[in-house]
Amino acid sequence: KFVFGFDLKKGIVSPGGVGYDINCGVRILLTNITKLEFMKKREQILSELYKNVPSGVGTGGEFKFDEKQMNEILIKGSNWALENDYATEEDIEKTEDNGQIKGADFTKASQKAKARGKNQLGTLGAGNHFIEVQEIENVYDEKIADIFGLKKGNIAIMIHTGSRGLGHQI
Repeated sequence: KFVFGFDLKKGIVSPGGVGYDINCGVRILLTNITKLEFMKKREQILSELYKNVPSGVGTGGEFKFDEKQMNEILIKGSNWALENDYATEEDIEKTEDNGQIKGADFTKASQKAKARGKNQLGTLGAGNHFIEVQEIENVYDEKIADIFGLKKGNIAIMIHTGSRGLGHQI
């Protein structure tokens, strides 16, 4: 359960308060694109996002795995993506637990959960999952912003993907 306290007039932004499921991925993709540059190509960029990011209930991605491959993914986590050129070392370093939950026992996941998950890798999901193009409007601490690569006026893309019940069981 989540409990939030915040100023009612100023509101909050909390990507951590989404869903009940573990292993939903919430990430921010930073760009060096300014809002002005983005707006010039907004329609084209958004069209490409919709075309290239599978989403929605029952939507499968480009990946199809047999049970052995699925088990390998469940054991290795993001390291599987690294080994198969879908991630970089930097991605792994910037992911909590380096993209692998130590002690997770994939054998406890039901066959139904595995069946649901095996063709869903690389998809966005449904329900509260989203891709959102955002402008970095304010920087409150320049030093920390520099560490994270945040620059006022640039575009960032927030991505919230789902684990579709498989990650919940893991």
